[in-house]
Amino acid sequence: MTSVELTAEPREYQGPCPATVQFRGAITVEGGPGTITYLFLRSDGARGPVESMPVAVPGRKTIDTKWTLWRHPPDGPFEGWQRLVVLTPQGIESKPAGFRLSCR
Repeated sequence: MTSVELTAEPREYQGPCPATVQFRGAITVEGGPGTITYLFLRSDGARGPVESMPVAVPGRKTIDTKWTLWRHPPDGPFEGWQRLVVLTPQGIESKPAGFRLSCR
């Protein structure tokens, strides 16, 4: 495994809530066949379940998840992030994929 990335879309949101932020992860895999185990961590302290993905050939593998937020004024803007953590075959994690949400 060489790298792990995660992006958030949209990074900035203004509009009605609830709103959903989509996250796209990418894991670049080297070597032979095996299984990747991973989870997602969020800035609100939530931790996703450990999931697994079989890998037959090296290359870039994608993983998607989403986070639906229900914030309403007067809470004000919400800034958060999510991170992709690969547990096996090698422990590695992405930089946080941040976003800002402003409900109207």
